[in-house]
This record gives sequence, C-alpha cells and structure tokens, in this order.
Amino acid sequence: MVTSYLAKRTQLVLSIHIVDSRHEPTKQDLELHEWLEHYARPRLIIATKSDKLSNNELRINIERARRTLSEDTVVAYSARTGLGKDQVWQAIDSALTVFSH
Repeated sequence: MVTSYLAKRTQLVLSIHIVDSRHEPTKQDLELHEWLEHYARPRLIIATKSDKLSNNELRINIERARRTLSEDTVVAYSARTGLGKDQVWQAIDSALTVFSH
C-alpha cells in the first residue's frame, strides 16, 4: 500500500533520503535509492550527523556516499550546527516551485 502511494502520488514532489554521514550507506539505503530511481521520484540525499566528523572525514564520507548511491549531490547536514540547512530548504523550495507551475 505504501509503495503504491509513494510511486503514484503526484503531490510528492521531493523525497528526502536521510543517511548517516558517519557510515557507508546501508543495504536499506541502497534499496530505497534503487526504488526511488526505478519510479523516477525526485530525491535529495541528506547525510546527517555531519558535525560528528572532522572536515577530512566528512569530505571522504560524502564522496563515498555519492559514489555508492550514484548521486551528484549529497548534502552534509547537522541539526546541531545548522550545516546544510539552507541547501536543504532551497531544494525543498525549488521542488515546490516546479510543482506549482
């Protein structure tokens, strides 16, 4: 039921796929990514807990997530420091703007 809802619901203009920046994308992350690709659903991948890594570790892990998930953009995000917040809201705003036109 959820699969059908997510695949066919035109009002869902952006899926936010949250991954943990400290770890390699999991099997479930890969499955969700493949599902979103299969149904051509717009998505944004957000790597949370980015404040828990050094700048070098974060750079390496974000690149690994990009390669593993075959995505150009993975947003490093931290609720604690606000890193990535503006980029996330910009992506949401852009998706809503496209939908409303």
